[in-house]
Order: sequence, then C-alpha cells, then structure tokens
Amino acid sequence: MKGYRLGLLAVPLLIGGCCSDSLAYDSEAKRFDLSAPLAIGGNTLNGGLWIRQVPSAEWGYSAQIQVEGPYVSTTKALGIVTINDKGEYEDRFVIWGDGKGVAFAPFEFRAPITVKEILAKDSEHRWPDYVLAPGYRLRSLYELEAYIRQHSRLPGLISAEEAAQKGVPMLEIQRILVEKVEELTLYTIALQRQIDSLKQVVLATRQSCK
Repeated sequence: MKGYRLGLLAVPLLIGGCCSDSLAYDSEAKRFDLSAPLAIGGNTLNGGLWIRQVPSAEWGYSAQIQVEGPYVSTTKALGIVTINDKGEYEDRFVIWGDGKGVAFAPFEFRAPITVKEILAKDSEHRWPDYVLAPGYRLRSLYELEAYIRQHSRLPGLISAEEAAQKGVPMLEIQRILVEKVEELTLYTIALQRQIDSLKQVVLATRQSCK
C-alpha cells in the first residue's frame, strides 16, 4: 500500500479498494497532481475524473465540498478555469463556498429548468421609464398600423425567423414588453381623453337642440 504525504500527515490513498499511482501529492505546490485518468469506485471513460456511486439510502452525496471559516463567501469551492495567451488563469465557472455560482461563459440547458426567481442585470439596456417621461415621441396609431402591416410584429421585437435561429434574448424581450405596456397605457389615456371630449361635444349638441 502506497502513502502520499498530505501536509505533515502521510496517509494511504485508497481508490476502488486499491492504491492509485495516477494521483500524487506535490508538497511544494501543496496540491494533488493527476497524471492519468482517475476512477473512484469504477472504471474511467474518456475523462480525467469519474466518480461512481450506488446509493444505499434515499438520498446522499456523490461528492461533497465543505468550506468553513471566515472566508467562506470569498473561497472558490469549485472552479473551471482556462489559461489565456498570457499564461494567466481565467475563471469560466465558479461555485463559491457559500453556494453562490458565477458563470463566465454561456450555459446551455437541454431540458426545462425550474427557478424561484430570476434577477437580470444588464447596464447596456435602459429600463423603459423614458416612455413615460416628457418628450417621448409616441407613434400615432396609424404609424403603428402601417408598421405592423409591413413587418407583422410590433416595433422593437425580433422576427420569428431571428428567434428561431438565434434564440430569444429574455432580458431584452422583457424590457421591450414593458416598453410596449407603457406605450399602450399612453394610448389608452389619449383615447380616454378623446372619449371625454366627444362626450362633451355630444352633451353640448343635445343642449343646443332643446
């Protein structure tokens, strides 16, 4: 049985019931180095690390990372990194010790996802309070009708073809939808004023006919 030194403690490393020569501890760098594919509890496929578990209870952990101490929220419990042209490490995906995660590259989900809340932050897009601010130019309903007849969609929205090819940018679409709701509110207010004005004209006409 072979032992690898971890700090000041020499311990045997047992993987799948035997010791592994593919994992060695670098005492100077204070890290384990993986020199070959490593399997824990099974055979490797085409990867560097494969953890296989057959649960014996209703729930449990296949892998668990526990971070303690005063620097939990600033400790990267798990990270995926790349090396740039300058030889510097760049984070691509990080899970902090307190459980928060940050992705620096696009994620693709090929199944439905369930979330409790989504908070989107994007400084490049202004939230459409400008619609209700003085000086905003609201298209006339005739201009809007002409645009819809020509493009078969509301102004600012992407086409069905673009949505099918590139996907739907959720934050931008949400911003545009709020913009359209606020514009619709302005149209409704304007129409109500016209209705009230017409009521006054009708009322005045009736009184003059008496």
